[in-house]
Order: sequence, then C-alpha cells, then structure tokens
Amino acid sequence: MTHVFVVVVKSIKSVVENKEVINYVQWCNYSNWDN
Repeated sequence: MTHVFVVVVKSIKSVVENKEVINYVQWCNYSNWDN
C-alpha cells in the first residue's frame, strides 16, 4: 500500500513539474514572439 502511494505521489509531482515547464516554455515563446 505504501509503495502504491509513493508511486502516485511521484506521478503527480512529475505531472505538476511538466506543467510548469510547459507554461514556462509557452511564456518564453510568447515573449520572444512579442519582441
């Protein structure tokens, strides 16, 4: 049970990190396009 919980937490964390990276990349692309 603990192992499953750890896997779920790691999955959620990786998804959140990926979302932040995507937002950052989109922001950079928008800034570069605007300039």
